[in-house]
Amino acid sequence: MKKYIKNLFVFVCICTVITLLLATTNYFTVPIIEQNQIASTNKSLKEVMPKGENFEKIDTSNLTLPSSISEAYKETDGKGYVVKMVTSGYGNNMIIMCGVDTEGIVTGAVCLSSNETLSKEKTYGKNFISKNAQNIDEVDTIAGATKTTKAYKNAVKDALKAVKELSGGER
Repeated sequence: MKKYIKNLFVFVCICTVITLLLATTNYFTVPIIEQNQIASTNKSLKEVMPKGENFEKIDTSNLTLPSSISEAYKETDGKGYVVKMVTSGYGNNMIIMCGVDTEGIVTGAVCLSSNETLSKEKTYGKNFISKNAQNIDEVDTIAGATKTTKAYKNAVKDALKAVKELSGGER
């Protein structure tokens, strides 16, 4: 019986030491991980709105936005908005970020991640630059990737609708 108690005590001590080591590692790495996430987000924000400098996240909880919208940012100097969307094309969870200036013109669109099979969404966003709500349908879908590119186009349309709502319907 003493052997079992001794083994249990050793096991509990080992688990305690490992837990303390993991907690210490977590304590020191969480700020680094958060800084890397902020840097990655800022890089994406500037990619879709090259003239933007600083962005602040907008609380969208009390707004009526399209269901694909997951986050929205405002450029602090009033140059426009950036909207992050989650949509589904051929696969699920295609994450797209789209920048729209104060005139309602798309400044950039990029796919941050996806599960699409042909990877057409990686370069498709450049087709939306300088488009607005009136001429967005001029962007053609790509044969062989119709579901993906149609979902991408619908996400950009949602971004344009969201920016109209975010700016108070000024456009």
